[in-house]
Amino acid sequence: MPAVSSEHSPTTTPNPVPSRVRIGTSRNIALVGLAFFSLTLFALLQIRSLTIFQNPEARLATLLPSIGAEILQIPFDAAIHDRELETPPWSKNLPPKVTLRGLQKHVVFLNFWATWCEPCIRELPSMVALLKRQQGRDFTMIAVSYDESWDDVKRFFDTATGGIPEGLIVLRDPAMADDPLRARYGTEKLPESYVIRDGLIEHRFVNAHNWVDSAKVEYFNLMLAENP
Repeated sequence: MPAVSSEHSPTTTPNPVPSRVRIGTSRNIALVGLAFFSLTLFALLQIRSLTIFQNPEARLATLLPSIGAEILQIPFDAAIHDRELETPPWSKNLPPKVTLRGLQKHVVFLNFWATWCEPCIRELPSMVALLKRQQGRDFTMIAVSYDESWDDVKRFFDTATGGIPEGLIVLRDPAMADDPLRARYGTEKLPESYVIRDGLIEHRFVNAHNWVDSAKVEYFNLMLAENP
């Protein structure tokens, strides 16, 4: 009988993968995944930016919170939001009284102010600068005064700007105490401004603003985008 060996046949065991190789492979996979995620996110942001760029209303919606605009979207109702307002007695181009409806254009900037209101005076230069920027466009700026008399208004403009700036329509609300027009808009303190587009009171701005900072300039360009 042949002798039976008591020794087992050797078993082949695969060499273990070094731990640093496994870690390196996992790291590479993670880096590839991160790169793919980053590229996907970048592409989505580019698509979103392109969409906003091509759609002025979409860009406008993203801009409003940063410029302090309160969204109203109230149809202009002449029975509520209008009345006869006084024009400057020395005006040669306007009748003694006018209505806001009669002065409306594609975009109207309506400002309630007074010469005794320090924030109103502070924002006036930027309002005039905005008006100059919009020359030739379907835009009008109306400043409704709550001064006691036209003498105060004239004295202020004569001193501050050498007269009412060209293109600025300055009016006075004769019903200052009984039923002020500003109260119909919800304005309690001066200054406040409203932007009306195509008969829709779209936005309200409370307090003084710099109307020619880059964000405001973009805002008005977007509001006028359909009618440059």
